Amino acid sequence: MTWVLGQTGEWEPNWKRAGSSSRVGGVIWTFGGPGAEWATETRKEPTTSFTARDEFNNQIELLWDPNKPGTQLRFDKGDEKGKFITWPDSQLRAAAFDSQGRAWVVGWSGTLPYEHAVVARFDQKSGTWRALTRGALPVDRRDAAANSRAWMWMPRWYLAMLILSLALAAPALLPPLPSRPPSDEQDSVEGRLSSDKPLDPGDRDVLGLTEIALGAPARVR
Repeated sequence: MTWVLGQTGEWEPNWKRAGSSSRVGGVIWTFGGPGAEWATETRKEPTTSFTARDEFNNQIELLWDPNKPGTQLRFDKGDEKGKFITWPDSQLRAAAFDSQGRAWVVGWSGTLPYEHAVVARFDQKSGTWRALTRGALPVDRRDAAANSRAWMWMPRWYLAMLILSLALAAPALLPPLPSRPPSDEQDSVEGRLSSDKPLDPGDRDVLGLTEIALGAPARVR
């Protein structure tokens, strides 16, 4: 017996007769029983291949030996036949095309008790399969991936604020432009306050020494 999602959105039982078979998830299931009526047991038939196609005649073909590790993968783009690629440590058992036409393969890699999930997607730009899990990487790269950290680009707003802050702070790092003081301030203060030359009539008395000098005799009297 199998369960089928009906038109009402509910799962409905689908009784199978003995001797019939059904292909589900790339695996052929054979239904048997002691009599010729309804099946009472289910057996899985060994399979060595899996094929997935889309509406544009693109095809993914997987071949494997049940007694040996590894999988042969071929991706055909329409009438253009691809070459078989060997995944020596990966057991690929399913493939599919999503709504955007991208090709996916899934399975597992390694041996017990260190098996890893394999998820890979075909990259149209590079023409290669892009590993999306550690198990899809080559064996010599899995240890490095296990000890590394996931990274991601900073948000766009953060980059914009960083660039704006640098642009506003850049003028502060520039040397100041040369400037000349006004003509009435070009004389040195040292020449006005530190000179021992007596004041001439009409000179500017910055320290007010004239008043001090005139007030001293009055106090002495």
